[in-house]
Amino acid sequence: MKTHARLGFSFLALLVLIWLIFSSFDDKHLYFGLLTIMLVYYWCKKILFISVSKNKFYIFDLNWLYLFKYTLWLGWQIFIANIHVAKIILSNKNNLDPQVMVFKSNLKHPLARSLLANSITLTPGTITLNVFGDNFEVHALNEEFTHLIKVGELNKKISEVFKNEND
Repeated sequence: MKTHARLGFSFLALLVLIWLIFSSFDDKHLYFGLLTIMLVYYWCKKILFISVSKNKFYIFDLNWLYLFKYTLWLGWQIFIANIHVAKIILSNKNNLDPQVMVFKSNLKHPLARSLLANSITLTPGTITLNVFGDNFEVHALNEEFTHLIKVGELNKKISEVFKNEND
């Protein structure tokens, strides 16, 4: 994992970038913008790390390119799942075969695990019922909706977003 100073500097750089995008460049805005950035950094640097059972996780330790790719990929999966749910609802056949499955995830970062649970719930036809330990309990409308989970594609995509997840 990166050093705390480097991660803190990344957070500070992110604050400056956001401020530069939304601010004008006269003296008053420069002065108050820098003052605000310093105050926000001072107040927030203690909450940049999540401690879970003696392990510290940095909140912003992400691969931002993979996060963007993952967001696009998840949007596409949600679109496809919407079509499948609509077909099930509109067809005369009874294609419903509700299932509850439990699978084990290798994700350790708490935000990665949260992203996995929320991604499953956001996808039509599936919902995360419970997370206990490394196990996720998922309800699906039928076998087809559990495919991405069974082949481990969701785990793989999310572990790419969190850089140090496979170290």
